[in-house]
Amino acid sequence: MLLNNDTPDLSPGSKNRSLVDWFIRNPVAANLLMVVLLVGGALSAVNLQRQVFPTISPGTVVVTVPFPGATPAEVEEGVTRRVEEAVLGIDGVKRVTSTASENVGRVVVETSDFADMQVVKDDIESAVDRLSDFPPENAEKPVVVAPKPTGGVVTLAVVGDVGAMALRRAAEDIERDLLTQPGVSLVSLEGDRDLEISIEVSEATLRRYSLTFEEVASAVRQSSLDLAGGSIATDSGEILLRTNQKRQTGEAFDSVVIRTQPDGSVITLADIANINDGFVRKQLSNIYNGRPAVFVKVSRAEAEDVLQVKEAVDGFLEGYSPPPGVELIELRDETKLLRERVNLLLRNGAFGFALVFLFLVLMLDLRLAVWVSAGIATAFMGGIMLFGALGVTITMISLFGLIIVLGLVVDDAIVIGENIDAEQRTGVTGESAASRGAHRMLAPVVVGVLTTVAAFAPLLVTGGTFGDITRAIPLVVISVLLVSLLEAFCILPAHLSHGVSWSRGPIKRLQAKIGNGIEWIRDRLVRSGVTFAAKWRYATLGVAVAFFILCIGLLQSGQVRFIFFPAVEGNSLSASLTMPDGTPFERTDAAVQRMTNAAYEVAEEIKQESGETLFVSVTSTSGGTASSNNGPGGQSSFSGEENIGQVRIELTPFGQRITPAAEIERRWRSRVGSIEGAERVSFSSSFVRFGSDVEFELAHQDETQLVASVEDLKRSLAQVEGINQIEDSFDIGKRQLVFQLTPAGRAAGLREADIATQVRRGFFGEEVQRIQRGREEIRVYVRYPESTRTSLDALDNFRVQLPGGGSAPLLTVASVEESRAYSSIERIDGRRVVTVSADVDEAISTPNIANEAIVASVMPQLEQEYPGLRWVRAGTTREQNEDLASLGSAFVVVMLIIFALIATQLRSYIQPLAILVAIPLGVAGAVLGHFVLGFALSFISIFGIVALAGVAVNASVVLVDLYNQYRAEGRTPIEAAADSAARRFRPVLLTTLTTALGLAPLLFEKSPQAQFLIPMAVSLGFGIVISGFMVLFVTPSVAVIIDDWRERVSSRGSAATDKELLMSTAGATSKRAPVGVIAIFAICLAPTVSDAADLDLRLDNAPDSGTLIFQIYDAADAFGDLRDPAQEYSVPAVGDGVYALKNVSDGKIAVLVYHDENENGLIDKNFIGIPREPLAMSNAYKPKGPPSFARASFNMPPDEPLQIGMEMYKVLGERGRVGLGLGVIGRSNPYRDSSGNVSQVIPAVTYVGERLQWFGPALRYGIYGSGKLRLAAAAEYRIGVYEEDDSDFLSGLGDREDTLLGGLGLQYEIAEGFELELLYQHDVLDRIGGGMANVRLSRGIPWGTALFVPQIAYNWLSSDMSNHDFGVPESAATPDRPAYRLGSTTSVEAGLGVFIELTESWRIIVNVAGERLDDSVVESPIVDDDVVIKGLAIVTYVF
Repeated sequence: MLLNNDTPDLSPGSKNRSLVDWFIRNPVAANLLMVVLLVGGALSAVNLQRQVFPTISPGTVVVTVPFPGATPAEVEEGVTRRVEEAVLGIDGVKRVTSTASENVGRVVVETSDFADMQVVKDDIESAVDRLSDFPPENAEKPVVVAPKPTGGVVTLAVVGDVGAMALRRAAEDIERDLLTQPGVSLVSLEGDRDLEISIEVSEATLRRYSLTFEEVASAVRQSSLDLAGGSIATDSGEILLRTNQKRQTGEAFDSVVIRTQPDGSVITLADIANINDGFVRKQLSNIYNGRPAVFVKVSRAEAEDVLQVKEAVDGFLEGYSPPPGVELIELRDETKLLRERVNLLLRNGAFGFALVFLFLVLMLDLRLAVWVSAGIATAFMGGIMLFGALGVTITMISLFGLIIVLGLVVDDAIVIGENIDAEQRTGVTGESAASRGAHRMLAPVVVGVLTTVAAFAPLLVTGGTFGDITRAIPLVVISVLLVSLLEAFCILPAHLSHGVSWSRGPIKRLQAKIGNGIEWIRDRLVRSGVTFAAKWRYATLGVAVAFFILCIGLLQSGQVRFIFFPAVEGNSLSASLTMPDGTPFERTDAAVQRMTNAAYEVAEEIKQESGETLFVSVTSTSGGTASSNNGPGGQSSFSGEENIGQVRIELTPFGQRITPAAEIERRWRSRVGSIEGAERVSFSSSFVRFGSDVEFELAHQDETQLVASVEDLKRSLAQVEGINQIEDSFDIGKRQLVFQLTPAGRAAGLREADIATQVRRGFFGEEVQRIQRGREEIRVYVRYPESTRTSLDALDNFRVQLPGGGSAPLLTVASVEESRAYSSIERIDGRRVVTVSADVDEAISTPNIANEAIVASVMPQLEQEYPGLRWVRAGTTREQNEDLASLGSAFVVVMLIIFALIATQLRSYIQPLAILVAIPLGVAGAVLGHFVLGFALSFISIFGIVALAGVAVNASVVLVDLYNQYRAEGRTPIEAAADSAARRFRPVLLTTLTTALGLAPLLFEKSPQAQFLIPMAVSLGFGIVISGFMVLFVTPSVAVIIDDWRERVSSRGSAATDKELLMSTAGATSKRAPVGVIAIFAICLAPTVSDAADLDLRLDNAPDSGTLIFQIYDAADAFGDLRDPAQEYSVPAVGDGVYALKNVSDGKIAVLVYHDENENGLIDKNFIGIPREPLAMSNAYKPKGPPSFARASFNMPPDEPLQIGMEMYKVLGERGRVGLGLGVIGRSNPYRDSSGNVSQVIPAVTYVGERLQWFGPALRYGIYGSGKLRLAAAAEYRIGVYEEDDSDFLSGLGDREDTLLGGLGLQYEIAEGFELELLYQHDVLDRIGGGMANVRLSRGIPWGTALFVPQIAYNWLSSDMSNHDFGVPESAATPDRPAYRLGSTTSVEAGLGVFIELTESWRIIVNVAGERLDDSVVESPIVDDDVVIKGLAIVTYVF
């Protein structure tokens, strides 16, 4: 069996042979396996696809409906709204965003993570097809596509002063020729205008020839066609019949006959119209380094290799000769970026491997170092052999995964190789040494590797964009680690079972010196240090906790900032300009030229300062913008409108320039300044850009209120520190003229449709045909001449054809009113929204800080000013929250899996804690690493921290396993701790430093290409080093602490001994707030005596003087309350601590003794009823809360003396008791249309001292205590009872306010076991106003190791609080939710608390209660339930 820790018998006749032993005895098989892995990996590597970043599916389905000539409002009404309604609710649809723009409607359907894209696309197509009367008249058929990921390869600039059409023809020729190259399938033109054939006929000409617009359009349509006419079956074969008069060029339309005159003469199209075969009217200008240009973009399909596509393009360019006056320039080569990054990571990987090998040579025998290093190559190649089947390609991400695993893959080989070497040093030789060394480490090494695999595995299913980007890392790491496990057990032992040491001469002497130094450190420092730490184990644990808190404090205090995705230095700059819709092209072009000139001025200024040349090329576009993202999942697109423009600058590589791109951008932005009339001017210099740092979507039923709220939000954002480039999507569109029929028009028989159709034909044109010319579809329009479409005077001359024949002036039959519409209308999930976005200057603040400030202060104020306003985070911030939530879930899964693996291996539920302590220490080390190296904590850092959870425990697993072996041999806990740490020091040092050295080159890489992933290396590198160092001292100490607990358990013959304070949900109304205390039970005494045998006691920690009171209890109720003992003895204290009690009653009893320090005959208690004086209980039972009779009781024989031992202690210690734990609170939701029950995981922090009691948000401070009566000051942080997102019906009410309550509480013991509590608390912050009170009666009933506390309460809320929780103010009233105001309210509550004692320090607390709400509360329009069920469950540990 492979997973067998026992050393097998390797004798020839033995049947106990494992797979490991078979390979040890058959080195040929081991060598062949190694060759298969090496050769298979090499062949796979050659055939793997190469790309810059992984191919990422956009995860969207896009429905596009062209609607030529329509306004955004018409598009919204007729297209986008209807498509939205059809697709909302389809399975797999996560979010629906629509944009209604001029001439086109676009609906983007975002799919859920891991949804089947093809199924969702088919469902959407079916839903759109089922729409009746869709698309509307004059709109084109909807196009439904699921965009497939593509990647840019190279962009070529076709440059020349030869005219726009000549440039386009040259670019088209290049496009056509490139598509003929093998391996090139995606080529497109960028920055050019579309072509059309425009047939322009004037109104005067139509009247002169007595023609109508419709006659001309119909003649063109019927005279240019290609139509099949069937076939004739003759004896010689079938002959096809067809009419082929399809015209392909503008000249071909000249001969179209419009009308034949009675005399036989004809009127042709050339007689009445000008025919233009050329560009569409929209103007567009591209300037590359001062010359006109058109761009040819070559991309790769998903299955194509980027380098192979580039090779095909290079082959074409070598033989290409451009036309005269035209120059072809390679503008942007994405493969250069890939080569640079591959070389960078290969260089870092090779350097890291060299460091690892050199370190191994210094630390281990040369033979062992060589074979361990060879194992790295074997594991790598074996993992690469699996890449093809797993869909992993050669990218920057997968190469980074290989660098990460470089330090990890060597761990198991070092542990096994070092253990085999240790066996050989003891005198065992050959196959026996290899077998014994491998088998003894088999289980811990397998568990260690599996914990690392478990840490990375959940990252495979992490959703979101960043999860898709980094998914290759866990695939790479898991593949290589699993193969390394095979290599470590099947190949490495076979190599180490034969031969002798290879170290000779200087190497051997150097190894001996280093070995002696390590032994000196091990014996003098590590062994003595671990012995010291184990002796002071609780202090050691405290130091570790303090270190963790200190490092986390660096994050909390802002010393280490959190930036979800930090800016990465790039080699390009861009600036985009948006002018108001309808802005003339000339104004846009002038603004773009100004931006270009400013860039050249900045370059010249910096050149004079430092002498460096900044720009490689400057490209300006007027009338369009190109959207390109160089980062993972980047998509490119081009949009053309005369009111937009862009300037793109390629910088010299960062290594050849000194000035950072961000500084150039800052100077450029300052030099450009404000551009008059511009709606938006934005600049960017980051290499990777995923969207705006701040983005909010606002919606309101009242459009006026929505516009005002957007402007207020923009003004508020301008006041937030660090925010710039504030923009909104609310753009006023072009001026528009709205026509309405006059009475004269109606009298003439005209309808609105007649006016709309004829005006559209004349000024937009009527599309009469589409022809395919090459790769482009050309539209043919009949319209008025351009000269008449550029002036409002054309309306005066426009004539409308009347139904009865003849015509009339347009302005006679229709009136005209000018208005202005929106340039586009955005809707999200069926609601019209406006998006407000901004960027954050990371030198001043961070996106997280800015967003938190906005959510905390700006948005609540906005909600108050604009009732009914709804907002959500959008864009990148929304995705970030989703990604972080996904990562948090993955971390929980990681911890559970790791715990299960370790617990199974150690066969213990509690000992894995000694191993898991490495994880928080590793996290602290990761934070410290970011602080030392000056990096901000980022999403990639957190990715590394999640991975660190598995890596950090590897050394601890082996160490604790060895500790258990030494304890089984009979060594004391401290000896076992010191010996195991000393024995594992060398392999821990080797594995920790090899991991760190493997990552070290990347940590100090300065090139911008590496900045994207360095934070993950910081998390892993520093985390492993810090946790590896501290694990040597902290893990053994925690193991000894666990043994302390075990010894205490075994000394009493009990399975558990921990305890805690009993808490409850009394008075809690918040769904999120930790709830109040059930009770901290008073410990009291009372006397009684009985006869039986003698009881001898030895009392440890007993006082030398004073009086001791011994009490005998025979009932659980009395002992639980520490009152009415069956017997009591008053004895003077003696020095030896030995006492004899006579005539003790037989049966099951418990003994308590306390030191009566003030000689009053009573046990003194503090203000909350806990004993002040030292006491002791039988069975060495030392509770820190309510005592359990089952824990302290024993059987007293009837007529035989008995001896027992006890130890005195103080219940509250010297400074009180601190408890830490974790719990879950929950309650039913009484609010209307709520999503159901709510629950939340909460931290449970408690403190009980002389006067002070603290549990979660509640504080009590004792003021007066006398016997049964206690008075205390009370304070509690009250969290709002609901958030408006809990229910659509609560929307607009705002989240409920948090506040601080303060008041007084009075407790009185009315009878034995019964306690009455009166509590009043007031809103001291006056956020809500008023106060709350309750009267509570409870009774403690002990049963075994549990305590049950039934309780009833009568609660009162003031009018202010009742209205805050259940009222509806006038300002938030709606037809379905009328205003509602309450007076003060009352409720009745009943519940049960349960306290279960697991050990002296561990306990479980459960409380369930039901509250009947006041009738006036139930009648509130936002409430639909009269009973609230609330509960609490906590597991806690008291120190």
